[in-house]
Amino acid sequence: MKKVSVFIFLTIIYLGISGQNWETLSSANALNSITFIDDMIGFIAGNGGTILKTTDGGNTWTKINTGTNKNLASICFTDVSTGYAFGQCSIKTTNGGRTWSALS
Repeated sequence: MKKVSVFIFLTIIYLGISGQNWETLSSANALNSITFIDDMIGFIAGNGGTILKTTDGGNTWTKINTGTNKNLASICFTDVSTGYAFGQCSIKTTNGGRTWSALS
């Protein structure tokens, strides 16, 4: 029997800063939740421990090491430093998403 690897590709369409241009963002993992702290800083959480961050209003996204490979279903921030991601595990950041630690 052959093993077949399946990658879930989810495309998120987001509105550019000017509100006139739409672009496509793809990931090898399903992307489940998006939040913006302000007009420029935003985060996406997804499967496989995926967290992506933008600091330019969604023009570019950087993958952040979360220390987990579990699925993250939701992400939120209470201020510019403190954020939480939840799903098969719960993680927290206190430095604007640079590092994440497990919550018990």
